[in-house]
Amino acid sequence: MNRRLITALCLAVLAGASSFLLGRQTAAPQSEPAVPGGLPEGQPCCKHAALCNWLKLSEQQRTSVRATDPTFVDDAGRLRQEVEADRMALAALLETPGSTDRQIMDQIERAIVSHDALERRVAKHMLAIRPILTPEQAKQLMGLAASGVRNAGRCGLPQCAPQGPQGQPGQQGR
Repeated sequence: MNRRLITALCLAVLAGASSFLLGRQTAAPQSEPAVPGGLPEGQPCCKHAALCNWLKLSEQQRTSVRATDPTFVDDAGRLRQEVEADRMALAALLETPGSTDRQIMDQIERAIVSHDALERRVAKHMLAIRPILTPEQAKQLMGLAASGVRNAGRCGLPQCAPQGPQGQPGQQGR
């Protein structure tokens, strides 16, 4: 596999990990019940209740989160669409035999820039709401973020796998 394709695949996996974290913060839960004593209907925390339910935020905390970062969901949704569009454009270039190296590299740069903007916006939101959280809630949120960071580098290719004692991919712990 050539270096350009490996770079593109790793970028796609990193974007996927960030999308997971963002999705966890903004998506409505499929089957997770609302936290008892939550906000009245039509007033979920951050427009979506998934993160607030997962953190078990009180009504007062939910109100504070909305007041602290009221544009987060709109901003993140817009940025997420930009990332997705840039990733799809990159995928199309990678699948087009006539794509030049310059076209592919330029699109990779666009994907990096849009992904960076999304990452920064999510981080800004997390840091903005952290003072509102209890120490346990903050630990839970930061733990989710840390897990996303740790898993972002795993692109599924031997070149990205942890190295074993003899430097062999995938031989860790044997």
